[in-house]
Amino acid sequence: MTARLCAGTFNRKMFRDPYVWRDGDRWRMLVGAALADGRGAALEYTSDDLEDWSYEGVFLTRSPHPLPGGRNTGEGWECAQYAAFPDGTGAVLASAWDPVEGTSCAIYWPGREQDGEFQAAATPRLLGHGPDFYAPALLRAPDGRWLMWAWTWEARDEERVSAPSAWTDEVGWAGMLSLPRELTPGPDGELIQRPARELLALRGERRIAAAGKASAEQPTDLGEVTRATDLTVFLERDGRLRLLTSPDGTEYLDIVHHLVTGELVVDRDHASLDPRAKGGSWRLPAEGPTATLRILLDHSVAEIFTASGCALTLRFYPVGDGPWHVQTGAMGVGSAAYTVGAWDPSKGPAAGC
Repeated sequence: MTARLCAGTFNRKMFRDPYVWRDGDRWRMLVGAALADGRGAALEYTSDDLEDWSYEGVFLTRSPHPLPGGRNTGEGWECAQYAAFPDGTGAVLASAWDPVEGTSCAIYWPGREQDGEFQAAATPRLLGHGPDFYAPALLRAPDGRWLMWAWTWEARDEERVSAPSAWTDEVGWAGMLSLPRELTPGPDGELIQRPARELLALRGERRIAAAGKASAEQPTDLGEVTRATDLTVFLERDGRLRLLTSPDGTEYLDIVHHLVTGELVVDRDHASLDPRAKGGSWRLPAEGPTATLRILLDHSVAEIFTASGCALTLRFYPVGDGPWHVQTGAMGVGSAAYTVGAWDPSKGPAAGC
């Protein structure tokens, strides 16, 4: 592959991850970069034949911008992607990179393409509200949907992503891909994320179908689930969903619908009895009086989606013996209503997949 590059405009130590798509009678490509002046950028190239590429200029560039949780958009962008929607809007996706700290988080700018440049909103957004979602990649499905996958890294004993890990050396593997998601434009430039509709065909036997009220004094055990489970949850404010992963109840993952803020708080501080596992809690933006969630569990990963289209992905490492259980409760003195459904994965090939 050959290309005419705009010499001197970017830091060649950070120029990577080409993303190519067809646009009319030509091919277009974005490459993530770190410019010499400390800005992250998506650089654009075009080609007629996928072999000879011409540099078209900077598609989007921004200085590091603060994000919720103390992160920022970084001095460089990895895996720059572009989604154009039928209504004329679009979004540039990128993965924030720092020359000292390395990888950080997945971000995006909503906006609109005009005269070969992307006119982005002033404020960037988080693409994932959890700690373990990075380097998302887009694919246009034959039916026109935008599908997205991402790298879900480990949260073991490494000091930072890609640093040495004795635990990873012990188990002999690291990292996985998220489940596919559908990406659509929402109000005010928000990107709406949903699990790909094909995943419904992977549901097998229904394990749990429960509704009621639970309190802190009288939590309700809803039954056993497998280590790969598809859950739907309706949770009133102050309600708590707990995934119990040890028989004595000391190992668990908590999801709480905060009474005051309405946020969904996902807490993994007690999600592994192995002291090497990373802890911490993360928040999804506020929902209404009742939060509606879709939670996809697969052994050491949880992917959580809200009705408003926000998503949170995290790793957790249960080591407790015995079956997993789902429990509901409340955080305060009152009770909170809930409705929970849980499905095993299908044992055979899914129709339409």
